[in-house]
Amino acid sequence: MFSVVWDVSTEIDDIDKVVELFKINTKSWKKGDQSSSLRRHKTSGFRLPIGDCKDVMELSSCMSIFVENNSEVLKYLKNNSFTSEIDVGVIVDPRQVALVSLQLPFDIQKQLTNHKIVLVYTVMFSDESQ
Repeated sequence: MFSVVWDVSTEIDDIDKVVELFKINTKSWKKGDQSSSLRRHKTSGFRLPIGDCKDVMELSSCMSIFVENNSEVLKYLKNNSFTSEIDVGVIVDPRQVALVSLQLPFDIQKQLTNHKIVLVYTVMFSDESQ
């Protein structure tokens, strides 16, 4: 299973303008704001869950739909030097073999590259082992 999140960051402090302009349903933070871990944010930005996917095929479809539905904001972010990442959380059962292979189709990789979206992978252990 995969949990997918969109992370956007910038050195510019007007992140609220972007969130409002494109009607992005999330909270943003500004550089220097306190984060939940009692640290300060080093950049301005926002984080938006994209969805949970059960397999690579669904993940590919989810990412493709995300790019298509958000092409205008992605174009704006790219043209204005924002950093845009998609964090793919790979959820694994800690009792099973910890080898996970993930290869997205070339067309999805190309879409992400065209929008200068960085892919980040995070491995998370499921808590269903109890």
